[in-house]
Amino acid sequence: MSLLSPDQLRKTITPEPTSAWPSEPYKGLNYFQRSDAPLFSERDIDVCSCAAIVGFATNKVLLLHGRSGTGKSSFLRAGLLPKLQQAGFYSFETKANGDEPLLVRCTANPLLRLQHALTHRLTNSDASNALGGFGRKRALSLLQAATSDDPTDIAEQLLAAFQALSNGSSRPILFVIDQGEEIFTLGTANEIRAAFFYLIEELCIRHIDLKLIVSIRTEFYGQFCDQLRVAPNLTVTTSRTSLDQYMLHGLRTESQIVATIVRPTLNEPVSSYGIPRSVYNFAFEVGTAEQIAADLLQHCGESSTLPVMQIVCRDLFRSVVGESRPASCRLISLRDYDRLGRVSGRVNAFINSSIRNVLKSVNNANPTESEVSRWQEVLANLVARQEGSVLASLLVDEDEIIADAKSRGITGNISQCLKEMASEHSGLLRISEGAGSTQFSLGHDALAPSLFQWREARADILRERRSAKRITIALAIASALIVVFTAVVFWQIYQNRSQTLQLISALSNNDSSPGYRTRVLLSLAASIESSGLLSKQLLHQDHLFDLRQNLLRSPVFVGKPSIAIGLYDDKITRLDATGKIWHQPLANPAAEQLIGIIPPRTAEDQSPCAIGRISGLTRPIVYQGGYVYWWPDQARPDEPQRLELKSLFPTGFGTTGFTLVDIANGHLRATQITSSPRIYRFLEISFSGSRFVASDIKELPWSYALWPVFSPYSDKLAFLSGRELLQSDRLQPSSIKKVGSLADPTKSNKEISEIAPGPAPELFLESIGFAPSDAAILVRGRRSEIFIFRAETPLPLRLGIYETLQDAPIRPRFGFSRPLIAGVKIADNWRAAWVGDEGIDMLEGSEDGLGRLVRVKSLLPAAPLDSIIRIEFSRDGRWLLAVSQSGFLEPAVFRIWDLSSAYVTELDGMTVEQLRDKACFVAGLEASNKFSAIELRNLFAGRERQPCGDK
Repeated sequence: MSLLSPDQLRKTITPEPTSAWPSEPYKGLNYFQRSDAPLFSERDIDVCSCAAIVGFATNKVLLLHGRSGTGKSSFLRAGLLPKLQQAGFYSFETKANGDEPLLVRCTANPLLRLQHALTHRLTNSDASNALGGFGRKRALSLLQAATSDDPTDIAEQLLAAFQALSNGSSRPILFVIDQGEEIFTLGTANEIRAAFFYLIEELCIRHIDLKLIVSIRTEFYGQFCDQLRVAPNLTVTTSRTSLDQYMLHGLRTESQIVATIVRPTLNEPVSSYGIPRSVYNFAFEVGTAEQIAADLLQHCGESSTLPVMQIVCRDLFRSVVGESRPASCRLISLRDYDRLGRVSGRVNAFINSSIRNVLKSVNNANPTESEVSRWQEVLANLVARQEGSVLASLLVDEDEIIADAKSRGITGNISQCLKEMASEHSGLLRISEGAGSTQFSLGHDALAPSLFQWREARADILRERRSAKRITIALAIASALIVVFTAVVFWQIYQNRSQTLQLISALSNNDSSPGYRTRVLLSLAASIESSGLLSKQLLHQDHLFDLRQNLLRSPVFVGKPSIAIGLYDDKITRLDATGKIWHQPLANPAAEQLIGIIPPRTAEDQSPCAIGRISGLTRPIVYQGGYVYWWPDQARPDEPQRLELKSLFPTGFGTTGFTLVDIANGHLRATQITSSPRIYRFLEISFSGSRFVASDIKELPWSYALWPVFSPYSDKLAFLSGRELLQSDRLQPSSIKKVGSLADPTKSNKEISEIAPGPAPELFLESIGFAPSDAAILVRGRRSEIFIFRAETPLPLRLGIYETLQDAPIRPRFGFSRPLIAGVKIADNWRAAWVGDEGIDMLEGSEDGLGRLVRVKSLLPAAPLDSIIRIEFSRDGRWLLAVSQSGFLEPAVFRIWDLSSAYVTELDGMTVEQLRDKACFVAGLEASNKFSAIELRNLFAGRERQPCGDK
């Protein structure tokens, strides 16, 4: 079976010549399909990047994640899957299904849904053309013979069917599970969820030539990965796994949105599709598309921009142009846009008019306002606020919706109304395909905010009516009891402030997200609110203490987005997107210095970059796009020397497997990894005299179950074999020696088995890191222990994380091959840091093995924990650096924490005003230090509370 290479899959998309422009230029809320590819734009880089990831021979599963409304489903249907079909992938498309690829919606039981959908597609004889008659029949018989209700048995039957399909197929096979977050949001039984993730893990491990794409919302990405023993690859991952991730962003700029709006109006050919204006015959007045785009960004931000744009533009098109194609070009003007209520009014108008049209069609009569309002209530009950405060649509059985409608006094053929709302011309609802009862959800999550706000506004009106009635009664009583009323008012003021402070403190202290901005602002608001005459009663000092603790957990500096980041000699060196290289000292990172300039990375270059220091040169070197850039001592920043890296490679090196490049320990290191046979081949490049010199190639045949981890401080590498930690020299890989054991010979057999319960399973490794002293550090998350292996003693230092030192034991989580752990020795104590459940945890321990937490609560990195790719201490242990990267080709960002006791003393000595200035500065590191309108509404019921004022 042959796949296109990643380079071929990265080329510009070439549409199929048989494609034609769809009948309408805008889709409304309907997903883009394969036939809508001519209208699908501004996603070429994303399509090519994802296709390249899937095209890697070692990739088995791709997690495509993005925020709600970024267009993941349309991206799959109209962008990525057509591209992969052109590359030869088979997605179970058949003529009976219009050659549309198979996308299975996750629902609460994805295994049953997948079993039913595959069976349906495989019963079509067209499938045998790609799968082979025997493979299709064998898989179909396995699926139809399934009788067990046990989820694990269903997963095994699906895996057996996949094996049969891949054995008989002449083409690589691909299938897609859409809206994977529903495994968490729809009340899935634990055994079904476990079997679903078992299926994904087994696809990663077994030799089945089949690819899986799972689309999920970003706010559930970390929770999704936490269920898997395999973590997705990142750009800097040193050993590749079979699981990758890609974050799909919404259209972020006005120019991208404008290009999408005007695509059907272009008067020149688009690829091989032809001229769109000759089909649709309309255009926008100058400035109209730009105004729509600006309104969309203000109304939607990045989420749901595309679906709302499709609603607005479809209504404009139908209003001005109509269903018939005019003989002359029609012009859509700003006046037309204003007349339809602009963006803010179109979604509400769309919901209202769609309900009216459906009721009129089903009941053959114009509906009343009361009927429309009742149906809006029914639709609003399909909306729920989920993790991360995201509003999304629920998937609900038809019987439940009908019962809810009847309880609200709705009569008539409710089932027919639901089906009509799910029709293509309505788009209010979507029917879920698959086995079991009929289920409905909103036509798109873009409808959820408007329905939720309508429901909240309706509830506010009812509350105000009840409140007005109570106030009337209270005033009547108060007229007779004015003195009592006055006392009650003063008591209420105290109670209101007390309750407000309790709410603010609870929101600040109980947040489990890694964000620090909101916590700092809330604790600052509480400290200001509690000052004054009631400061003693309102525990002013407690709120100041909370503010100081939140500042200690927050970074003191956040760097700018960078393509590559290096740390050495307590200095940060980074390469930005414009090709500029900057030096920033850890102690004063704001004092950055420009030290070099190279050509910026091109859009076609999708390889990772590296930056660092090598011996023999006073300035750092940069690896980018296959070239090494360096500066002689007297060269200006804009006068770099350039050398093609592969020109230094011996013949045959870097031609197979994966070749990774990093800069560490004074060398540029190139590593070639092959998995069959398992061999590491590596060489080091140094600078001698006036030129670069490559060492001989070293090989390490790999017979162990676990990949090694290289030290960034020396030539050492380390790995586990059973209960023993082995170490080798990179330049003498055959010199493998034991440096420590997890088993203490003085312990009983039972105690030894508890320390190291048997050999590690195939493909899964304990996380190993290195300290600058070259001691290897290992964390056992299941045991909540840290082991430090030192060269001078055969037994490791074992630092326990004990429940007596905190409220609950820490359960560290790590990536598959990138060890997110760092360590440093400060005087006679060891300090280790790792990525935990709620942030970055740190433990300090002495040589006697007693450990204590450096911060009682985790450091807060603001970035999603799964996006952190590196943590590192300064050599003196005062500073901690964390680097995060959100996507495959996204820029990286570094954050710095001050861990010194001097910083604690400084905060303790600050006045309230000084603390306010400090808190406003820290809160503004990531974004604005002002609460947004949405935050004010959610946190303070819309009342203006800006603790930073004009600062």
